[in-house]
Amino acid sequence: MTFQEDLSFVLQQSNPQRRGVEVTVRSGHFAAARHCVGTSNIRGSSGQADGYRGSVDVRQAGGLINVASLLRASALTPDAQPYLTQLFAAVRSVDRPLVLVLGAGVAVNAGLPSWNGLVDNLCNMIDDEPIRRMVQADQSNPLRKAELVLQLLLQQRQTWEEHAFVRDALFPEAPPALPGPILKALARLVAVSYERRPTFVLTTNFDELFEDALTAIIPPDAVGVFGLDDADEWRGFCADGNVGVMHLHGVLRARRQPLEPLILTESTFLKHGKVVRDLVGATLKGADAIFVGLSLTDPNLVGPLHDLVPSKPSDLLNDSSRAREPAVHAGDDSRYFAITTADLGPDDPADRHTRAQFAVESAKFLDERLGLKPILLKSFSQVAQLVSDLGLIVHEASMTPGNSGRRRAPVSYLDRLNEALSLLYQCLCTEEGPPFVLGRDDSAKLTGQLRKALDGPKGIRELLVELADQYSGPGADDVRPEDEHFGLFLWLRTIDDTKSTSRYEVQLVGSSVYDSYEPWYGKPSEAIHSESKYASAMSIYGGRTVKTNLESPGPWRGVVAVPIVLLGWSSDLDVNGELLDRVIVGAITLDSNYQVRRPDPKSGHAPAAPGILTRIDADDLERLSERIQDSVQRCLGWVLTEDAEN
Repeated sequence: MTFQEDLSFVLQQSNPQRRGVEVTVRSGHFAAARHCVGTSNIRGSSGQADGYRGSVDVRQAGGLINVASLLRASALTPDAQPYLTQLFAAVRSVDRPLVLVLGAGVAVNAGLPSWNGLVDNLCNMIDDEPIRRMVQADQSNPLRKAELVLQLLLQQRQTWEEHAFVRDALFPEAPPALPGPILKALARLVAVSYERRPTFVLTTNFDELFEDALTAIIPPDAVGVFGLDDADEWRGFCADGNVGVMHLHGVLRARRQPLEPLILTESTFLKHGKVVRDLVGATLKGADAIFVGLSLTDPNLVGPLHDLVPSKPSDLLNDSSRAREPAVHAGDDSRYFAITTADLGPDDPADRHTRAQFAVESAKFLDERLGLKPILLKSFSQVAQLVSDLGLIVHEASMTPGNSGRRRAPVSYLDRLNEALSLLYQCLCTEEGPPFVLGRDDSAKLTGQLRKALDGPKGIRELLVELADQYSGPGADDVRPEDEHFGLFLWLRTIDDTKSTSRYEVQLVGSSVYDSYEPWYGKPSEAIHSESKYASAMSIYGGRTVKTNLESPGPWRGVVAVPIVLLGWSSDLDVNGELLDRVIVGAITLDSNYQVRRPDPKSGHAPAAPGILTRIDADDLERLSERIQDSVQRCLGWVLTEDAEN
C-alpha cells in the first residue's frame, strides 16, 4: 500500500486510540547514542545528593517512599526513595558478600508465566471439562491447588512423569523465552560485581534464563547451576570467585531431565522447607542482599528474614507489643533490600491513591518486621532501570583514578531522562521549549520521515515482503504486505517534573499516516501501568517488545510496539562491550489493519485473517524489531547505535 492509500483507509475508519494488550513476547530494543544534534556534554545537576557519586555511610538514615512520592512520575530518585542512598552504598561496598534473591517477577518480564499463571496453565491441561472448570474456580491455597491438579493430570496420563506437566506449563511457547530486560540488567550487575566480592544467587524459578543472561557476558565456565542437594558444591563454587545460581525449587529444562528436587506442591514444600530455610538464612547472614521479582509470601524466604531481625525486649515480654512498635533494624545485618513494583492501575485519581496507599502499607511489613528495605517502583522497566544503574555505580566504584578520568561518571536517572527527552524533542521541534510543541511544518516533516522509514529503501515494509515470501507456500491464499495497511507511530515519554505531580506517561508525537494538524488526530497520551490499553505504554512498562491484537472499533487490528532505549547517554562504561548506561525514552509502534496474533482456540473468537505479522515466528519478530529501530533512527536523523540486547 502507498502512503495515500494508507491515509485514505484511515479516513474511512474511526479514530484509532485505545489499544487492548493481550500478550508480550521476547524483547527488542531501539537504541540511541547521546549525540542527537551537535555535541552535548551532559552532566547532572544533582551532584552527590543524587546518591550516584561520593561515599555514603550504609547505616545513615533512610526510609520508605510515601504515597505522594509514589504517585509522582519521579518515583525513581533518592529524594523520593530514601532507601536508594543506602542501596547505592551497599552495592559499592566490598566488605560483604552480595546475594541476589530472584523470584517469578523476573521470569514474567521475560515472557514466562507467574506462579499463579503456571498453576492456571496446569489447570488448562485437564481434559475433563467439568472437572477443569471446578478446579479453575477453586480458591484454595495455590500450593494445595497445584497438588490437586497434578494428581488429576497423573491419573489422566499415567505414562507421564510429574515434571513433564510442569515443564509444558512453564514453556507453553516454542522456542522458549529469552532473558528479559530485568534479567539482562541483573547479569550486568553480577558481571561487574563477582570479581570484586563473593556473589551468590538464590532463585525460586524453575527456568535457566538467568544463566543464559550471565553466560552472554561472562565466561560460561564461571557460571554454575545448582539444586538443593548441591549446597556445599554451590558455596565452594561461589567462594572460588564464580557465579553459582542456586535453584531452591529445582530446574525444569525443555528437552532434558530436571534438576531435582522440584518444589511446587504443598507436600514438597513441607518436605523440603527446613532445608530451604536453613540454606537461605545461612546465605543471608552477614551479606548484602537484593530481592527482585518476589511477592515475599513464601514462608521459606520470609522465615529466615524474620529470624535475622533482632527482637526488642518488649517483643520477648509481650507479643502484642509488636503491633504498636516497629522492629529494630538489624544494623549492619540489615543491609537487605527488596526492589518491587506497586500496581497503581488506571487513571482514576481516587483509585490510584488507594492503590498507592495499599502498596506503601504492605511494604511497611517488610520494612518494620523483616528488616527488608523496600524500593517501590511503578513498572518492570523501572526495575530494570534501577538494576542497570546499580551496575553503573559498581563499575564506577571499581575504576582506578587513572582510568576514571576518561569516562564520564554517571548522573542521576532523572537528569539523564529529562535531558535526553529535551534533546530529542528539540530534534523534532523548531520552536524552543519546554513545553515542546510541534508546529505545522515540524509535524509534516515528521510524518514524511516516518513514512520513509516504513516504505523507503531498506524500510520496514521491504522486510515484511521478504518475510511473506518466506512464509507463503504454493497456492497459499494469504494477505500480502503490499495489500496490508500499516501505520508507524512515534511515542515519547513526557518530561518528568519533580516539583509537580507530573504523570508517568507516554504521548503520541507523530505518525506516518497523518500529521498532528489533521482534525481527527488529537493528542493522545497514556499513563504507563500494567492495565494500559495502549501497546506503546505496555512496551515501556515491561521494557520489551509487545505484539498484540487490538479490541477497539478503529481501523487497526494489531500492533507491534518496540521501546526506545538510549545507550551511553552520560557514561560510556561497559562490561564486555555491553553499555551500562540505559534510559527508555519512548516507543515505536507498527499498526496493521490485520490481527498480529492468532486467537486462542479456547477463546471462542473467530480465526483472524492471516496478515504477515500473524505468521512470523519469534526469531523473525526480533528481525522486524531491529528493522523498525534501524529504519526509524535513520529517517529521523538521530545518531543511533544498535542495542546489544537484540
